[in-house]
Amino acid sequence: MIRLVDVTQHYGVRPVLRHASLEVATGELVSVLAPNGAGKTTMLGVMAGVLEPQQGHVQIDGLRRRASEEDEAAIRRRLAFLPDRPWSPKNRTGREFLVQVGRLYEVDDDRLMDHVGGHPFALRSA
Repeated sequence: MIRLVDVTQHYGVRPVLRHASLEVATGELVSVLAPNGAGKTTMLGVMAGVLEPQQGHVQIDGLRRRASEEDEAAIRRRLAFLPDRPWSPKNRTGREFLVQVGRLYEVDDDRLMDHVGGHPFALRSA
């Protein structure tokens, strides 16, 4: 489960999210539709831990983001944020990006392949 609790995020004096709350159950499929500049990418960044909200918090499967190093590491082993522009120049595909991030957080190759499809030897080394 992913839970946003009273999240406020702003850039300087420009508010983007104000007291946003959301709950997504495990296995639930959600689409977020809103005009440009409404905060969709910011909300995903906060959920992914890329951005720290000025107020509120995020919980992933009951673990609170940034509460402790152990909780954050456990969260990072459970999920990955696939941005529209991956930060690693080595990646040509979203699949390669996910595998690289998974290996960064020491996720077993067999588990990675369950999620990205394919065989680990078919992918470039991270």
